[in-house]
Amino acid sequence: MRTLLLATMLAALLPRASAQDNADPTHVTVNVGAERLESLLTDEQKQSVTHLTVTGTLQEADYAYLRAGLLNQLKELNLRDADIDTIPEHAFHCTLKGNIPDFEHTIVLPVGLKHLSNYSLSIVGYCSAELTGAYPTLGRNVFNEFNDTGCSIMPSESNDDYKMDLGILISAEGDIIYRNNNFYMDTIPDHAHTIYANAFENCMIVGSVSIPATVDSIGDMAFANMQMGYTAGAGPIPYLLCRATTPPKLGKDVFLDEKRKGPREIYVPDESVDLYKSTEGWKDKSILGLSVSRPAGIKGVQAGNPSITVTENADAYILQADKNIIKVILYDATGRLLSSITTCSLKKEIPRNTLLAPVSIARVNFADGTSETLKLMP
Repeated sequence: MRTLLLATMLAALLPRASAQDNADPTHVTVNVGAERLESLLTDEQKQSVTHLTVTGTLQEADYAYLRAGLLNQLKELNLRDADIDTIPEHAFHCTLKGNIPDFEHTIVLPVGLKHLSNYSLSIVGYCSAELTGAYPTLGRNVFNEFNDTGCSIMPSESNDDYKMDLGILISAEGDIIYRNNNFYMDTIPDHAHTIYANAFENCMIVGSVSIPATVDSIGDMAFANMQMGYTAGAGPIPYLLCRATTPPKLGKDVFLDEKRKGPREIYVPDESVDLYKSTEGWKDKSILGLSVSRPAGIKGVQAGNPSITVTENADAYILQADKNIIKVILYDATGRLLSSITTCSLKKEIPRNTLLAPVSIARVNFADGTSETLKLMP
């Protein structure tokens, strides 16, 4: 009897195994086991938590609780040490509030993550996923739905196997392109050999976009439901090129176009046109040689005779054009809108404090219907 009483008293004094003692209600750590996440948080924590670290294993009820509102409150959801190898379908499929750069949401992915299921990180709003382990396999629409900016993904500071190249996640050696975080796509890193599955799924082409000549393999759905579009409804007609003389090997549904808004033609080296037209996956597209007249894309406008001269001082960039500027649209490196300014002038000043690191993209629209794209550092 005395032994049972002593055990009961000790149990009452010891902290619960499923939740740690969190003195600061804004920074909370919980271990999710038999009990659900919602029951492990105190009322004060539910109202105050901004940084939540979770160990253990999340269940569907926990993901639902996060989607229902708590995720919108969190600046960081840290799952680094959670026992999770698969994030299920629609786990974080929701819309978050907050405008950049005032409020950012970060989900730190588990080190042991192996697969991201359909729509699992399809988050509308400014949210980034931090890759702590190996890049996982992907389902469909993982980071965004058709015509949504979605969630970006980038490596953690300690993950040396990956790096960012102007909003695109690539291998440390630069030979694999994993994921384009830019909703509006106008470039692909050079020297890559492999484009990973779903790398450019649901992205939008702005101007001409070239698949590098070094690419020899393109994964499943790498360019699925890619759209041809214009930044803010203006600019050159977009198109896709592949500069490889030997057609890269294609996975399944690489150019899937369910909405019929993707590239109508793909331009390839003249000497390889017949080869592309006889190669599985490529022969279903309209293949044209690079010598065929094409719409003037972003690179063409800049490489030909640029209409803008850029000077700078400590506080701003000054754009001087030889024709009227009617609008300047600013995006961050992931393609998310920062501002849109209407004007009618040959000269426009862009304050540095309106730009975000590492680089901001300025789309300059002219009165004659043409446009140019500039990359500006803060």
